[in-house]
Amino acid sequence: MAKRGRPRHPSLLTPGEQRVLKELRQGGTNAEIAVRLGLSPETVKTHIASMLSKLDLRDRGELAAVQLQEAVGRWRILGVMGVPFGFPLHMRPLVWAGAGLAGAAGAAGIAVLIAAVLANGGQPSTVPPVSAPTAEATSSPSTAPPPTTTPEASTTATATPASTATAVTATPTATAPVATSTPTPIPPASADPVVEVSASVHTCALRESGQVVCWGENWWTDPWPAPLNVVRRDDTRQPDPLPGEYRSVAAGYGFTCAVRKSGELICWGLDWDNFDDRSPPSGEYRAVSAGSGGLCAVRESGELACWGSDFSDVAGEPPGEYRSVSVGNGHACAVRESGELVCWGENYAGQASAPPGEFRSVSAGRNHTCAVRASGELVCWGDNQLGKAEAPPGAYRSVSAGWSHTCAVRVSGESTCWGDLFGGLDALPGKYISVSTGPMHACAVRESGGVACWVPNSYRALYGSLEASPSGKFLSVSVGDVHACAVRELGGIVCWGHNNYKQTDAPPGTYRSVTAGGGHTCALRDTGEVICWGGEGDDYESVRAPLGVFRSVNAGGRRTCAVREEGDAVCWGREASQFDSHETFYEWDGSARSVGTSGWDACVLRDGGINCRSWLNRAYWEGGGPPALPDAPPGQYRSVTVGASFACAVQDTGEAVCWGDNSYGQADTPRGAYRLISASDGYACAVTESSEVVCWGGHGDEFIALDAPPGTYRSVSAGHGYACAVRESGDVVCWKVRVFAGANVPPELQ
Repeated sequence: MAKRGRPRHPSLLTPGEQRVLKELRQGGTNAEIAVRLGLSPETVKTHIASMLSKLDLRDRGELAAVQLQEAVGRWRILGVMGVPFGFPLHMRPLVWAGAGLAGAAGAAGIAVLIAAVLANGGQPSTVPPVSAPTAEATSSPSTAPPPTTTPEASTTATATPASTATAVTATPTATAPVATSTPTPIPPASADPVVEVSASVHTCALRESGQVVCWGENWWTDPWPAPLNVVRRDDTRQPDPLPGEYRSVAAGYGFTCAVRKSGELICWGLDWDNFDDRSPPSGEYRAVSAGSGGLCAVRESGELACWGSDFSDVAGEPPGEYRSVSVGNGHACAVRESGELVCWGENYAGQASAPPGEFRSVSAGRNHTCAVRASGELVCWGDNQLGKAEAPPGAYRSVSAGWSHTCAVRVSGESTCWGDLFGGLDALPGKYISVSTGPMHACAVRESGGVACWVPNSYRALYGSLEASPSGKFLSVSVGDVHACAVRELGGIVCWGHNNYKQTDAPPGTYRSVTAGGGHTCALRDTGEVICWGGEGDDYESVRAPLGVFRSVNAGGRRTCAVREEGDAVCWGREASQFDSHETFYEWDGSARSVGTSGWDACVLRDGGINCRSWLNRAYWEGGGPPALPDAPPGQYRSVTVGASFACAVQDTGEAVCWGDNSYGQADTPRGAYRLISASDGYACAVTESSEVVCWGGHGDEFIALDAPPGTYRSVSAGHGYACAVRESGDVVCWKVRVFAGANVPPELQ
């Protein structure tokens, strides 16, 4: 028998925790990290608390400085000795949600259990679409249209929810696809309706013709596990499917798997050679379900085949013939041809204790399970923290169990979600056939054949509040991560947007300029004094502005930089052990004209050019960390702006130059003459000499229309999720530039 085993992980941290750790090492506050990763500040705080406990560290500084290889070595030694981890996180519901530990096996297994947390998504079935959905639920756990006859008529429905998928193996011949420059045109939904949808960090939809369409995140392009600092976006490797016609599709965390109409199972995305021996048993399949380290598939004969890691606890599938199967984070459930429900694997929260009765479909979540009875009644069991297992009464078509939430489609066609996914997950109005839950969003198939997706309420609150810009006449505007501020023509300041750190509570007075950071705001008074506000909590140091008279000020992340009247540049903000300097202030002596900062990088414009520096101590970073931002190319410049690991400047000739990271095309400056530029995370915007606003970069599915509405403008400011500009008339206009990628449905599928 081939050796089985869970692929070696670079640490005992989940992928989601690793992403938070990466941002923490770059100097981000909780709110700043939350915005960049599309999470809530509370979730980021929970991830940090989890990592502190797992690695036995005291504070954020030690966490940012920890060498993961040393932590992993200590973890493995403890596992061999059979020492159970003293995790206090079982008292933290957002991290473990009821997880139990049992000796060395439990200590090793828990790393597998949490690895699938962010990989939740729905897995569709293979039931063909029907013209008019009935009151009967599908046999698919999340995404198939309902059958039109009896439950026995859906015996070929074998989908599984991708809401719990984290690792799947492809056939030996499966390779990652390469995106072409001339993709095949996609017909509108009315001409080729969607019959299934599967949501994870990206989303995939299966059309009636068998065509699979995917969109969303594509950041995991390197072999897994890859060091965090070498995981880079690569637009030559898209989440696009391999050519062919398919029966069903499942979007996982960095990969996609699908069953061809021939019955062949293939996968693409991650480098599958890193998953040891995960090849599926030979044969033809109806559908596949992926969980944490284990997979199950339903053969054409109806029998189950389960394989994967020794830690997955789903190997040893029960005999018999089945309609569908669903794999969770350590347990699996399947519906027999008779309608009986069978579950096996981990059962610490009762998630594998299936109730008796006749069922149409089942969906295994992180540590809870939900199923639709033959009567249409919905029942859930297992862990119920955050109310995710409290199914509302009524009759349902389908259900998808996620991480801390559950979504289902009622017989009437309305979709409803419950639990607490970052402030709740309210479904969009409409009539639906099926729904699939991902880690940060949910998508559903409309009765019309289109797709609708929605994001958590906290995500809407972070970005939706910037859409309503204030009325009046303004001189300038500045956009931060989740808030914006503008200077009125009479000198007053008005701020709007998210106010989690009191960053929109502008003090009275008259000002020359204002600058919005991550969780704080700073402004330059008419007297030349710099005053800052907000930054409550761990961002407090960013508002402790130095005394003196200043020419300009620029806030970025948790830091602020300003130029004194005498020409010295000074920066301040909260320090942590991941920074080279532990001083609260840092100064450049000399004739500085302006300074820009992103929070961990800063560039100073002097008479002799532009000099940049970074506060990151790369010795603390695994693999050396991101490269330092170099000085600007030689030349004479008017102004400089700093984004996330890249910078742009306007030359005396009016031409623009950008340098540094180019993952999103943000350093590919378009030709032309410009007055000013504003750089952000992954893109930049500028005002041309003809007063138009031009934006570039944003080569990712999370970005939408970058350019401002038509018109002429005085100034522009690029923020994380929004950009704002001041028209020649003095009005302020803001527009959305970024959404959660997996929820950004292509127009032809809506």
